Amino acid sequence: MNTTERLHELARNLYWTWHPDVIEIFRDLDPELWREVNHNPLEFLPRLSAETIETKVSALALTARINHAFHRMRDYCESRTTWGHWHAGRLRANPVAYFSANSGCTNRYRCIQAGWASWRGTTSKAPPTWDSR
Repeated sequence: MNTTERLHELARNLYWTWHPDVIEIFRDLDPELWREVNHNPLEFLPRLSAETIETKVSALALTARINHAFHRMRDYCESRTTWGHWHAGRLRANPVAYFSANSGCTNRYRCIQAGWASWRGTTSKAPPTWDSR
């Protein structure tokens, strides 16, 4: 898996939202664009060509940081020592989606939609949208 693919994997998992080092990677690639898309990696990455990403990753020496973040995310997702594993292990066989309206209804709602679609295993269907104003 190349660096661009790893960035896309990081973007498609909401893991990035609570790891400032991953957020910094996206911001460092193009700070102005990162602000323009309101810190949403699912809108951010498609606006950068693979060539641009590779050039910036090389120029900013981001490869090690991206690899580290990607492997930490994978380790976390596969870990058997998380709170969820110990207290809700049976849910691995029959997972349950949880949506909190007070954290999901934000100006980053598109990101939550994409996370939901990824959870369902499809990006062709998204949950219904509503006007959160």
